[in-house]
Amino acid sequence: MTRKLPQAREENIAEAEEAERLGVNIDEFQKPKLIAIGINDFLSKKLPPREFIIQPCLPKQGLVMIYAKRGVGKTYFALFLACKIASGASLFGDKWKIGKQWRVLYIDGEMPANAMQERLKTLMVDSVENGNLSIITRDAQTNGMMPNLATDEGQAALEPHIENADVIIVDNLSTLTSHGKENEAASWDPIANWALRLRSIGKSIIFIHHAGKNNEQRGTSKKEDILDTVINLKHPSDYDSKQGARFEIHFEKSRGFAGEEAEAFEVRLELNDNKANWVISELEDLEMKRVVELSSQGMSQRDIADEMGIHRSKVYRILNKQKSGA
Repeated sequence: MTRKLPQAREENIAEAEEAERLGVNIDEFQKPKLIAIGINDFLSKKLPPREFIIQPCLPKQGLVMIYAKRGVGKTYFALFLACKIASGASLFGDKWKIGKQWRVLYIDGEMPANAMQERLKTLMVDSVENGNLSIITRDAQTNGMMPNLATDEGQAALEPHIENADVIIVDNLSTLTSHGKENEAASWDPIANWALRLRSIGKSIIFIHHAGKNNEQRGTSKKEDILDTVINLKHPSDYDSKQGARFEIHFEKSRGFAGEEAEAFEVRLELNDNKANWVISELEDLEMKRVVELSSQGMSQRDIADEMGIHRSKVYRILNKQKSGA
């Protein structure tokens, strides 16, 4: 027995009759059909050049993951990015360029609202217009519940807010997405489909995620398949907890950029008059300084390599370069 068809408009009568003949719902029958474009037609289409929100690591319609172990400073870093993107101010000197103001929606599933407020007060050193940065935090919700982005209901709850945003920051995957076992590939499918749909309508997403015990992003590696950029924040080998937010920025995936733009570097957060300032250092310079320092303390090249987590040949090259004065 076929299901009753809704009243069809005159121009849809043929489709309605065919749907009834096949015994399917008219809504299913009228779903958009796939479109294939001939190669010559595709190459001749006038498509706009890809625009960047952050040059080189976050293109418009880009999907990015930033992950780190607990305590490294990934939320502070993500809030810093949100403020810079919303204000249109470049960061780390001219290393990461932002050409204009973008509208940012920051979704936080973990941090108390007062802690987030304190951090934002230190970070908003540039002028951020009220409409350019919106915050969704658990404490602000009447029932203390946040949407589960792995469900249709959770995604629908965000639609009114996403509509007015260019960049969505999801902090973090563990608290805002719950679907199956984290290390199973299928657990990522609902979030991946949601992200790809948002990308298709011009949105960019930055996912904040935890690292596992092996310092790799936690859960299935399938997460990385759709991403343009994957950034790992990790403490330097000589890190001391008294130093606060000091970490290296490593690009583990860099679609569309390479060479110097994809080289790792170190940043350190300094608070002056309760205002944040990020100090940048090149890893090569820091490595040379540390190798020479440990060598002067009488450590062997093997021990230096083990201490710093680098290859012995690199220690040898650095010490030879230092001795030759090059």
